[in-house]
Amino acid sequence: MKEVTTGNGQQLEDIAIQEYGCEEGVITLLADNRLSMDDLLYPGQKLKVREEVPELTGNNRVMLMAIEREGVSPVSGIVGQIPDTHYAGEDYFGEDYVD
Repeated sequence: MKEVTTGNGQQLEDIAIQEYGCEEGVITLLADNRLSMDDLLYPGQKLKVREEVPELTGNNRVMLMAIEREGVSPVSGIVGQIPDTHYAGEDYFGEDYVD
């Protein structure tokens, strides 16, 4: 097995597509890393990934080649999104402002 490091916003589905070319690889990732579907990944987390997966189809292999050729990593999570925050100024005296 090899080890991969998760990036910002990557979930199990992203790693499965990145490493196995299909979302069905999530089951393999869960088993090999003793994770459950409820577990969240964090950036920099190390995951074990099988180097040989005989179940891969031709389409999966095409997906893997495209990901490698383009140098991309699938990301389905929200990354770097800052919530829209509004602050009241010193002279604001509205009823909806809570201190």
